[in-house]
Amino acid sequence: MNILYICYHRTSDKAYQDLSVRYRCFNPAQGLSSGGITADVATFDMVNFSLLDRYDLIVFHRPAISNKLEKLVNRAEQRNCTVIADFDDFIFNPDYADQSPSFLNSQHPLAKIKDFFKRKYDALFLFDHFSVSTTPLVAEIKKIRPAAEVTVLHNYLSDVWLRHAQRLCLKRPGVKRITYLPGTNSHDHDFEVVQNVLKRFLKKNTDAILRVVGPLKFIKKKYIPRQLEHAPYVPYPLLPGLICDSWVTIAPLADNIFNNCKSGLKYFESAAFGVPVVASPIADMQRLESEALHLADTPNQWLKAFKLLSDKKYYERCSLSGIAHVKENCVLSHEIYKKAFAKYLQHEKYSDRLSRREHTGNQDKLQANAF
Repeated sequence: MNILYICYHRTSDKAYQDLSVRYRCFNPAQGLSSGGITADVATFDMVNFSLLDRYDLIVFHRPAISNKLEKLVNRAEQRNCTVIADFDDFIFNPDYADQSPSFLNSQHPLAKIKDFFKRKYDALFLFDHFSVSTTPLVAEIKKIRPAAEVTVLHNYLSDVWLRHAQRLCLKRPGVKRITYLPGTNSHDHDFEVVQNVLKRFLKKNTDAILRVVGPLKFIKKKYIPRQLEHAPYVPYPLLPGLICDSWVTIAPLADNIFNNCKSGLKYFESAAFGVPVVASPIADMQRLESEALHLADTPNQWLKAFKLLSDKKYYERCSLSGIAHVKENCVLSHEIYKKAFAKYLQHEKYSDRLSRREHTGNQDKLQANAF
């Protein structure tokens, strides 16, 4: 079985640094490869039409309509190769463009966002099979493509990354540091959900510190200087060190349709190292059900979570529980993806592809997964 992931990143040498590409392309490819399946990753611009016959299944991550995409899909289908469109964000319905984080955070003009969403929307009609990262995304795909087959493939941590990261976390800090890792510059609106709560907690807990890592616009003068740290964005490989240096990490999200479609990865990235998480109750967070995850929908619930975690015995229990829960439920196994893709490959078309490949001796592979 040979699988190709095609992502829409602008530069191939930086694709792995993109959170979405990493979780939806590189992590699955790495997991599948550990199970004896050839799984490669390429950027859309890298793909040559003649290479498509080397694969049994092709996953297009966040596809956008174009002449090249139409030709690639047509060529693959002519060769009985299964094509899947993968989405991990609600970016394909232009009717909701004015509610998107990009618009709410004044990143782009509405017309530009609508055009971006429209290109994704038009691409949906080239596919009959979809994979998505969260359950709410199934309903949003079905509104547009009612007859489509949509599979939920949640995000998972890479076992290889996790083993490497755990070596960076040798001891826990003594400082009560609350860490917020927005990652991108589209979370100013989300931070407003918890900003007043944090000010109240820090005022009563003078030993606590708020650390923001990454781009975020907020009024710093509202915080006592010694209780605030604002660091620039750091590359993903350095993220574990920041998490392990935290007492708690937070994942506040405004209550809207876009955020409810998001993944709960902020939980398992943190809990994997024994650091509890306080987060807004989006759907993917609710499914995780862990002692290390405290969901908060109101200011009082946020404050209650911080107060509970201030108890050392309770904190230690949550910390150990989180590590065990993530190890059991949130680390990628090749079996997860083999099972998900089996239904596409266990039929006559797959047998025909194998026979054709053996007959032609076409054993070359596109080794594009080492950006």
